[in-house]
Amino acid sequence: VNTSFTDRRAQTTTLAWWPSPQLWDSSGLDTEYWTLSCEQTFQGRLEKIHARAAALLTTKKWRS
Repeated sequence: VNTSFTDRRAQTTTLAWWPSPQLWDSSGLDTEYWTLSCEQTFQGRLEKIHARAAALLTTKKWRS
């Protein structure tokens, strides 16, 4: 969790390597079983993380 301060109030932003379960559930990839598309998405993201080419994303970015 990343915390920033503005106008004396703390605001928190969640940054994550992977989408939250709630976002996954609402995505087109949640088909109740692991598909080839799911695996390709997972492997592509994992490769970027290992190559240090991936960034932590906010919930808003994961939705887009």
